[in-house]
Formats: sequence, C-alpha cells, structure tokens
Amino acid sequence: MANYERRREQLENLVAETKEKVADHEQGRSLLEDEEHALLRKRIGLYEKKLKTMEGPMNEREVDRLVERMKMRAERHHMEL
Repeated sequence: MANYERRREQLENLVAETKEKVADHEQGRSLLEDEEHALLRKRIGLYEKKLKTMEGPMNEREVDRLVERMKMRAERHHMEL
C-alpha cells in the first residue's frame, strides 16, 4: 500500500512538472518542439486520468495485482540470497 501512495505522489509530481513545462512553452520562456509540446499535453491528460482512477478505494483486481507483484518480488529476493 505504501508503494501505491508513493506512485500517486509521483504521478501528482509528474502532472505538476509537465504542466509547468507546457506553461513555460506557452508563455515563451522555454520553447519546445511542436511534437514534444503535443506529447506533453497528451501526457497531462493520461496522468490525470490515472490519478482519477487511483482516488477511490482499490478494487479487487488492483489488490490482486499488488499482492502478486509482492509475491514475485519476494521470490526474486529469496532466489538472489
């Protein structure tokens, strides 16, 4: 669950940083290539969409995926020892 919260924070930071880059471009402070500008604007939407799905409680599928990842990590760690 801590990883889930950390991921949300990372996404929130990515949204803020990406919006700042787009704003800097639009205000002429730091110009971007047209393709990069379009890509950043698209990413903002994608990041915000993902954050919105993470706002509510996790559904059973998400919990199952997290548990499975934790098991795989533990198995890999055990094999490395």
